Amino acid sequence: MHKIAQELVNQHIHTMLTWAFEQNGACQFYEALGGKRIDRAEVVIEGTSLSEVAFGWDTLKNL
Repeated sequence: MHKIAQELVNQHIHTMLTWAFEQNGACQFYEALGGKRIDRAEVVIEGTSLSEVAFGWDTLKNL
């Protein structure tokens, strides 16, 4: 994640948002990196309803 955050900062982008399926263990990873749950959406993939969570960072300098 550090390399991605650094590349965004190099391009003068200082915030970030990513989506993850709520059942995905990556959600805990994003929260550990300071991501805040800012939205939720339901998607249907091949007839299966899944929850997605948006994680946002209002600053990348701590990543």
